[in-house]
Order: sequence, then structure tokens, then C-alpha cells
Amino acid sequence: MTERTPVPNWAGGPRQNNPGPSDAQRDLIMKLIDEKDIDDEQRKWVLDNIDTLTPGREGKASEVITRLLKLPRKSGASAKWASFPDIPAGRYAVDSNEGELRFYQVWRPKDNPSVFRLYVLHGPDSSPVHFNAQNAIMEKIHADIEGAAVRFGHEIGACSQCGRRLTNRISRELGIGPICGGRMFEDDFKPKVKAARQAIIDRGEDPDEEIDDDA
Repeated sequence: MTERTPVPNWAGGPRQNNPGPSDAQRDLIMKLIDEKDIDDEQRKWVLDNIDTLTPGREGKASEVITRLLKLPRKSGASAKWASFPDIPAGRYAVDSNEGELRFYQVWRPKDNPSVFRLYVLHGPDSSPVHFNAQNAIMEKIHADIEGAAVRFGHEIGACSQCGRRLTNRISRELGIGPICGGRMFEDDFKPKVKAARQAIIDRGEDPDEEIDDDA
């Protein structure tokens, strides 16, 4: 059995009034607690205190990373915390457990797309979702990735992938921009565009009309 060092002593307890770990340190910590043989008490402490770890090579975040690196890897069992690699970075709309519509953004670093951060969007602002709540939300998005992306576009009037306003009527109908739609739906996108165009024409509207929300 591996002898464990109690995690609450790893970084001298929570620290306040600091900027938290760097982006690279945060991503590495999340990756390590996914890969290493870390018990529930240790995991909980890291997740509860990650935002209060001082950054830098000599900071407390570095101390936690060093401790995590020394732990053995998980053997056989799959990681408890999934990274949902098939959910691309973007914005999504899903219902909460209470049936209320919520908007989220999945962020992934370009140099390491196997990790992610999840933010809840409220107006022009956003807040990070606590790690313990991320899996349930990502599961909701994962159940219908394309549907959650399109729903965001329909509700907000902006492309879920690039964030640009959807000013063309057919893009509004599809809930996603033409370039991002081609990337997300691939070969299925052209038939979707054709069907959306016909639906708009059947309503007596111009599918190529530009929409001005401020008008």
C-alpha cells in the first residue's frame, strides 16, 4: 500500500488574496488528479483549494504539483473524472436539473485539448463551474453535443463555436454559422442547409436576408 501524505498539509492550508495558479499549473493539476492514484480526501482538498494556491515556480501550486507527480498512476481502472474529449470548445445550452435553461462555455487550451474548463455564462460575464459539478453538466452536453450547440445559437443569436452574431436568416435558422457548422456537422451540414433554406422559403421569407437586431 502506498503511504500517503495528508493533502491538507501539502501547501500549508488555504491562502487568500492571491491570483491563484497560472493557467498551465491549473491545467496540469487537473490532469494529474485525473491520472494519479489519489484518494477522495486528497482530491477534495485540491479541488476546494486550487483557486487559493499561490502561483509561480516557488509558489504553493508548484508544491502541490510536485506532490502529485510523486504519486503512482492509477492501475487498470478508468479515470473517475472524464475529460469528454469529443465535446469541442464552444458554448452550449442545456437544462439544469430544475428544468431551467443554462448557458455554458467549454474552454480547451490549443496545445492540450485533452483538458477543459467549464464556465457558466450570465449576461456578458462568466463564472467557473466548481469541479465537483462539472461532470454532471458535461454529461448533459455530451448527450446531444450538436443539439446543445444549436440551442445556444437559437437562444442567443450567436454562433456557439466562434461566438459571432448570426446576422444571416439561414444561419439563425440553423443556429450556427456556415464555417463552424461545416466543421461540426461535416457531410451532414449541406443537407441541413438545404432543408433550412426550403423551410424559410416555405414561410415566405428570404433565406439570405440580413438580420439587424438593433433595427
